[in-house]
Amino acid sequence: MQTRPTNRSVGASEQGWLAKMAGAAVRRPKTVLLGWLAVTIVAGALSGGLNARLGQGGFEVPGSQSLRVHKDLQQRFSGQSADSTVLVIRAESATAKNPAYQQVLTSLATRAKTIPDVTDVVTPAEGGAGFVSKDGHTSYIVVGMGGDLARQQEIARQLAAEGAAVGNGFAVTTAGSAAFFDRLNAVSRTDLETAERVTFPITLIILVLAFGSVVAAGLPILLALVSLVVTLGALFLLAGVMNMNVFVTNSASIVGIGVGIDYALFVVTRFREELKRGRDTKAAVV
Repeated sequence: MQTRPTNRSVGASEQGWLAKMAGAAVRRPKTVLLGWLAVTIVAGALSGGLNARLGQGGFEVPGSQSLRVHKDLQQRFSGQSADSTVLVIRAESATAKNPAYQQVLTSLATRAKTIPDVTDVVTPAEGGAGFVSKDGHTSYIVVGMGGDLARQQEIARQLAAEGAAVGNGFAVTTAGSAAFFDRLNAVSRTDLETAERVTFPITLIILVLAFGSVVAAGLPILLALVSLVVTLGALFLLAGVMNMNVFVTNSASIVGIGVGIDYALFVVTRFREELKRGRDTKAAVV
């Protein structure tokens, strides 16, 4: 029959390198906490500039054979620029022959041409009857674009802003892959942020119920938040040397908080087990 040890510490035979590191942390808790606090503050300061370094792209590999074939097929079968955004103009009370309608088309085309990386602009005047609906109330302008997908999404966003500013009974909508991905990114990012705000307090409540202690429940949350801040700071440095999509922050948040809480739960559970086996607090931590 085995007996439980009482108030025992870690012996020399149990001292692996992880145990030695844990022992050093136990002997100098203030130094460890201040060190992590300093790292977290620096990482937090860096993470504030992360979004400015992130792009909207990431859906294609620049220079790849698949991308070259994709653009070649678009060029061959559409006769237009390989990458384009379509401005769809609709007026309920006017047709494309109306002077006011013509003025809107000319104004949109002129402003589109001033946007950097716009390669060509085709209006109904150049495109012919196919650019105007049968009832004459709807027409479209094709805007060719250069640059990578991230830049094209920026152009599509600028074109959408120009269209929104038209007003006066005209509705302007953007279409095309760049406009689609730009809106997809915006909606997905908003949904992910909402999901995080909803799940975080639920997670805290579950942890409090599971541990029966606010301190024990707060430790996994704290560890996850610190790891997330440090990760975002590291991503800021990485984003300076490589292209990253805006979703990297959401991915880091989901993985960081999820995995951080899981592994913190393992540590807290093991700590409690060691206390029940009779170790003192420092030995239980190790």
